[in-house]
Amino acid sequence: MDVVQLAALASVEHPRRTYAATGGIRATDQQVRDLVGELRSVAADLGYPDVGTDDRSRIAFDRAAAEVVHRRVRVNTVEAANNEVWNFLGLVAAPDLVRWRWAESRNSERWVSSDRTRHMFARLWWQALTFADAGLGERADFTLLNSLSERALNQLTERRSIGGLPHLARALARLEIAEDGPTGGGDGSQLRRLAPILIRRMAFIDFSSLSEEQIDDQLRAIRAEAETLLTPGSLKETPENRSSSSGVSVRQVAPARESSPPSPSARLDGGDGRALTFVDLCAGAGGLAQGLESVGFKPLLLLDNRAVACETLRINRPSWDVEELDLLEFRTEAYPDLAGVDLVSAGLPRVRSAATASRPRGDEEEFALIDAAVTVFLNLRGRALLIDNVPALADSEAYADVRRAIGGRLYEAGFDHEWFVVNAAEFGVPQHRPHGVLVAMERRRMEEFVQPSADMSAAPTVAAVLRESMTAGGWSGVDRWAEVADRLAPTIVGGSWDRGGADLGPSGSKRAWADLGIDGGTVADDVPGPDFRWDPAEGRPGQVRLTVPQVALLQGVPTTWRIAGRKTAQYRQVAEAMPPPLAAALGRAVATALAVS
Repeated sequence: MDVVQLAALASVEHPRRTYAATGGIRATDQQVRDLVGELRSVAADLGYPDVGTDDRSRIAFDRAAAEVVHRRVRVNTVEAANNEVWNFLGLVAAPDLVRWRWAESRNSERWVSSDRTRHMFARLWWQALTFADAGLGERADFTLLNSLSERALNQLTERRSIGGLPHLARALARLEIAEDGPTGGGDGSQLRRLAPILIRRMAFIDFSSLSEEQIDDQLRAIRAEAETLLTPGSLKETPENRSSSSGVSVRQVAPARESSPPSPSARLDGGDGRALTFVDLCAGAGGLAQGLESVGFKPLLLLDNRAVACETLRINRPSWDVEELDLLEFRTEAYPDLAGVDLVSAGLPRVRSAATASRPRGDEEEFALIDAAVTVFLNLRGRALLIDNVPALADSEAYADVRRAIGGRLYEAGFDHEWFVVNAAEFGVPQHRPHGVLVAMERRRMEEFVQPSADMSAAPTVAAVLRESMTAGGWSGVDRWAEVADRLAPTIVGGSWDRGGADLGPSGSKRAWADLGIDGGTVADDVPGPDFRWDPAEGRPGQVRLTVPQVALLQGVPTTWRIAGRKTAQYRQVAEAMPPPLAAALGRAVATALAVS
């Protein structure tokens, strides 16, 4: 429905409306009307009900609306933690304001409060509570909130370890403003610089028990440490001195052994000696980013809407700028420092294919994400675009209209492009894993682009890659299994995040895994023990089961890369990643074309 239709349906009554059982003063119908009326008045000054409002006006609305919500929604934090409070406002009292403010968003969390950092009204209330200096109602001071850029505000509130501690969030906000000046906007650079040290320190210090003065002292010490680390010749981050203090389960993805760093000759630049830069959209567990980094690309920003994927990226690369944000809600205007980036890469959610046909939703959101990735590329004035998806998107007649639409947008903006299919097995990955790829660049550079050279003989077999790990638990029957598994694996499929546990793919894939003596219907916690009897004739009970670290090996993930979350979430992240060796090959081909003078 559009804004006008939703405004006509807005109401202060609903059959499911209830009040807190613990007492307090009940909100009257008139108070709800006054709240919504004042919010609509603020919106009207910025273009409501027309939905063509620009980002500057939307942000101005947020700042003004936060003050209104803070003043009129007089609930304590316990009530504010109740999703139904915000569901009533978003779904019943003012759904039109949600549609107007988030006109381009397909995220239902703007209406339905499953994440209070994303809900239309909950996020405003929490922002005001966090950044309004002491005082209620008219006595509250919103200077700090109004001085923060949207980017800095998102970084402070969406990192729950920080946003959940108002004293700490305010101290960091003050530091941002102090560094940038009262009109600098606080672009989040201080938080990105201090976050790795701060998160490690939070493992040992209870910041919730400190006063604001003590937190300021801690931040000064952290800033001094960060400046020391940035001094030439000082300690550099390595896998050995990097630590993680996250509260999630973290597992080594393979038996500990160092992966070889890329040779200097493999690292390319943009033809002028500087490091090439990239922005990675829908970054997931970082497979694409790892490959690009290995050939010399420097990440400016990695974006993903899953907290567990963002945690994985931060664990492995604390210095990377990682944002937990939906691509459909990413506004490039808030990131002026990304303009002119060399490469925009995107490992987007897969459109429907044989491997995903059982998913409950269709392709509409996936197509919107493809279009959004192109929009980000054009808005950032990037030099090259790299999109990864299913092979059918690149070569199936079913998606010809999609390819024409994307190609038309790129051509009008002065870019040529090429769709092609490439198999990860041709670049040393031990599985048949075809990818549909789009590469776009300025026309004269696109003429120099050459698809990465393929070599099917480069891929080791499943047995060669997993044999060592299969013996780690004392299993002595590995030789018989290795004879059967001496070939490539089928494509590893991540499955749906919405339902089910971890398995290696649909029915056809499971049969292919069974031919390798592997049970494709589950993922194990541990490798086979000394008493395991491998007998594929017995069906699944007699088949070996793979662990998440072993799946990572089959994906070509470096053995030092750690994955956050529980087993199923870990498996989904690994299985959905682009194999880093393939990403490196694609990155090298793009970099070579960009280096042409």
